[in-house]
Parts: sequence; structure tokens; C-alpha cells
Amino acid sequence: MNAKIFMFFIILTLIFLRFSETVSAGTICCYDISCNQKNANDCFCSSGSACPDTGVSKCGSCQCTPGSTASCDYCSSTSCPGGGTQYCTGGSKTCNNEWTWGSCSGGSCSCTVGKCGYGTTTTTTQPPTTTTLKPTTTTTRPPTPTTTPTTTTTTLPPTCDSSSYTSCGSAYNFGTSSGSKIGMCGNDQYYKASPPTGKKCDFTWTLTPSSNVDYDLYVKRADCPSTSNSDCSSIKTTGKTESCTISGAAETVYALAHKFLGTGDYSISVSISNCVDAGCKACGYPTTDSCWRKMKNSNCNDIDWYDFAGFGSTGRACGIKASQEPHYDVSSFIGEGIGYLWCPETETMWKGIDCSSYPSWAGSEGDVCKVWYKTGLTTYDSKQGNWDPDDNACIINCNGKRESTASDARDYCGSSGAGDSQCEQACGADPKCDEKNTLYDCGTNGKCTSDCTCCEASDSDGGEDYLVKGTTTGLVSSNNVLSCDTKTDYCWDSTTLVEYYVTSDKYLSGRSYSCSLRNDGNVRCIDGRCGCLYASDCPSRDGRKGTCVNNICRWGPCGENSDCDAGYCCEKAAYSGASITINPPYGCVSQGTIKDNKYLCDPPEWNGASKQTIFDLFFSHFKSLLQKIMG
Repeated sequence: MNAKIFMFFIILTLIFLRFSETVSAGTICCYDISCNQKNANDCFCSSGSACPDTGVSKCGSCQCTPGSTASCDYCSSTSCPGGGTQYCTGGSKTCNNEWTWGSCSGGSCSCTVGKCGYGTTTTTTQPPTTTTLKPTTTTTRPPTPTTTPTTTTTTLPPTCDSSSYTSCGSAYNFGTSSGSKIGMCGNDQYYKASPPTGKKCDFTWTLTPSSNVDYDLYVKRADCPSTSNSDCSSIKTTGKTESCTISGAAETVYALAHKFLGTGDYSISVSISNCVDAGCKACGYPTTDSCWRKMKNSNCNDIDWYDFAGFGSTGRACGIKASQEPHYDVSSFIGEGIGYLWCPETETMWKGIDCSSYPSWAGSEGDVCKVWYKTGLTTYDSKQGNWDPDDNACIINCNGKRESTASDARDYCGSSGAGDSQCEQACGADPKCDEKNTLYDCGTNGKCTSDCTCCEASDSDGGEDYLVKGTTTGLVSSNNVLSCDTKTDYCWDSTTLVEYYVTSDKYLSGRSYSCSLRNDGNVRCIDGRCGCLYASDCPSRDGRKGTCVNNICRWGPCGENSDCDAGYCCEKAAYSGASITINPPYGCVSQGTIKDNKYLCDPPEWNGASKQTIFDLFFSHFKSLLQKIMG
């Protein structure tokens, strides 16, 4: 009997232990990947704790679904300022495998006071509980014991830092490395970072606020920025991330985090990248000319180029002729006489500058020019154009290749005025048509066209010459637009020549000519000219008889006097060691022509006889006259 009772209690004890194991876990949540039910303690979160709330897992996805809500409340691994981690709600967990939970996804995480170790100091009293299993199917929980409860005290960190780095002099220094600060919440807090020695780098600052606060970001080289003075600013709305990048800085870069409105904290980071050798030199103080800063060469000497540095007293500045040649520009210029560090740059420099009016030294026609002018107390704008020395102005507005008639087409630095609508080289017009209108004379035998091009009329065959293929250039008018065109003579068909020529007013014109009118129709059009049958079809040109070669008239260099017309001789001799230049070489020249005190091709016949000078003839004539007198 005692053995039976003992066995009965053994069985009851095993049932009690199994039931306690199931209930105490507080969670029946896990199936394995094959959807076989697992013990509750076999499935646990990656942090080692049980699944949140009371729920079950769905087959297949093994997704933790809390019992009464679709939310997923848990503590993430993302740190909060001063301690603790972010508290997440509204997501779901999936199993990494059949033993461990993955992270919660799709939820919203933030630092919430009193959750996940973030907030104020709290005291929690947790009395122990006792579960008693009676030998029935009903589970009851006994009253709380009267023993002294266990007390646990947790000290939480402060919510954020609002009192540090509140002045430029106390700016947090990231040094020469990228880094970040979290849990900051001051109204104005300053930070700085520097390039490694001898380097210039890109600095990217990023400020990320919490969802209920609006922080703005201001960044400046070499000095602390303000909300009204910075090299870069980012001013988005509440909860938006701000970002600023300063490129190629060889000096310390400062950042200001400015609270605009709202309550919350922020994190700030700086990324230092693309560092290259700065090649900087200590060239002494920058040289300034009221509102311009003078550039330096590699030997730290001033050069005749300037960089825009301010407005001076007039609030207006002008420059003529730009250059992007390598030079040394001050890298840490904060004000007159402060900057020393000069680094090689290639940004635009200006030459011929003044702060009130254009200088007496003027740029060349078409040089780029620029005008800076104030638009507000601390803001400015600029206009760029091309220099016109004829008007001593920067031509800002063009209408095609002409000056615009707009009221601000010309800028005189101190004032502006309308253009005259004439062709303007500074606007891209042909220099030969600068300050001229359409049909004005230009160049050699030319006229200006509607698009301000000088059309210089020419005809290589000298006019209407049907025996020579010519190329002709002249004016062409279409729909009241005057342009320039070039045409070459050609054969329309086997007998018809299209001959181009220039009219007296420089227009390109042409007409058809029937080559069949010559030699009773036996001569045809050949390669842009009328052909020939006999030498007699080719009239003389410049004293040279024409010849007919392959039905085309030719006028080549002469070889003997018979190649020339009557009264001409073929000059091809060399004398006194120097040849006589004739165009064409060995051309037919008029008998009696004198060059270098010599008669050309005299005596008339070509026989190699020596030539007489004028002095030879004078003495010969004088000798003959004396003989007659002395008779």
C-alpha cells in the first residue's frame, strides 16, 4: 500500500513539474521550420529572453505574433544618449532558426523614458510568487507570502547634453578623424574638425534630430559659423536630417547645430575624406586692394591677378578678363591681415579690376567680364558678359550676335544702359562687322549679313568666263534674311554651263550658257567650263596664247617667245646669280619691261644674249652723240 501511495505521489510530482514548465515560461510560441511544435523554452529571442507577451508562432514563417495585439514591443540594440537602448513598437519578429529569434522589423524605435533602461531613476518592488498544483485539473495561485519583498534599484543616465560646447572657444574637437556625438540637445552647440597636417580634405557634416525637434546646421572654414555667416547651411523642417559638405579644405572646419524649434535631441557626425597633399605655404599676409585679394605665384610673389574678396564701400565690384591658371590663393582668410596659409588653387582669377568703375586699363574685345553687386545687407549677385572696349562696358545681354536693346544690356559697373542692336564682337559677331549693321561694308569687298558675318565677295575666274571653272562667293537673300553663300561653276548637261558671278552690289548670281554656240555646236560642256577643239578657241590671257589640251583651254608657263602674243616675250632667264620672279613663272611679259635696272627679255628674240642696263644704253647713246659732234 505504501509503495502504491509512493508511486502515486511520484506520478503527481512529474505531472506538476511538466505543467509548471509549460505555464512558467509564459509563452507557447514556437514551431520549428517543419511546423513541429517545440517546447516553449526551445525558442527564445536573440537576447536570451522569452518571447514578448503571450502568443504563438504561425507555421511556415515562424513569426512571433503577440496574443492580443499586432505590435512587437522590444528593446533594440541602438544606444540612447547617456545609457539604455531604443524602445520599439509596432513591428514583428521572425525566427533566425528554430532556436533563436531575429530582430523586430517594420516597427518604430525611439528613446522612451522608462523603457529599455532609458529615463529617470526608478525603484521596482517585485514580490516572489508561488504556484501550487493540487491533485486535480484546477490550478490555483496562493496568497502573497508575508515575507520581506526583494527591492531592485536601477540608476538611469541623464536624457541629453545641453550644456557642453556652447561657444566657439569650447567647440568639441573631432581632431583629424571622422567621428560622431549622440544625445546632444543644446540650443547652439559648436564642433570642429581638421585635415591631417599638409593635407586638404572634404568634410561632410550630418546632423540627425529626433522626430519632434528642428535643428539647423551651419558650417564654415577657419572660423565658427553663425546663422547669418557660413560657407554652407542646411535648414530643413522638423525631424529632417541636415547635411553640409566643404570640399578641399586645408584649414579647420567648424559646424554649428542650432535649435530652431521643438523638443528633443540630436546626433552629429563628420566624415573626413578625399585627403590630398595641400602643398600650402606660409606666404605672409594676403595683399588686398579694397575689395580684391591679390594672388601669389609658387614663390609667394604677388602676380597681376586678383580674387574677389568683398564689396568695399561701394557695394559693387567689376572685373575684366578671367584666368584659371594655377596660382596660390589664401586658404584661411578671415579678414584683413589675418590669413597666412596659401594653397594652390585653379578657381577663377580676375585681371583689370576696380570697385567703383572700370579701370583705365581695358581688356581686349570679347574678354569675359563680370559685375558683382549687393542685393541685400549680406547677400550679393553677379552678372557675366563680354568686354566691349568700343563702349567701355560689359555686354551682359545679347540678341544673337547683336547687342540687346534691353535697358541693362550694357553694364558700366556703376550703372547700366541699353544696347544699340548693332553687330557686336563681344556677342560673337564677326570682328569685321563689329559695331555695324546689315549691308555695311566690311573686310575686302564685303558686306555684313543678317547674322553679323562679313561676306567678302570673290570670283576665282574673274567674272563670266565660260572657259574657266570658277568658285564664287557673294550675298544671298531669302525671306528678308541676308546670308553668304559660295557656288562653283558646273555643267547642267552635256552642252549647258551654269556660270556664277558677283554683281556690283556683292550679290551672288548665275546664268546658263550654251557651249554649243561655239564651233557650230561641236564643243560640249566639260567639268564646269565650255570645252575647245582648237587652240584658236582659247583666247590669250595676260599675253599668253591659249592651248587646247583634251578639249580644255590651258594657259601654262611659256617656254619660248612664240608662246606669247605679239609685243610680249617669254621671260625665263636667270642673271647675276638671281632669278627674276614672274607670276606665273616664266610668264609672258611686255617687251621693254624693266626690273632691277634690266630690260626683261631684250633683245626681243630669245637667244641667250646678255642684257643691257639703262646705263649701258645711255653711254652708248652719249658716245654716238659725241662722235657726231666731234665729226
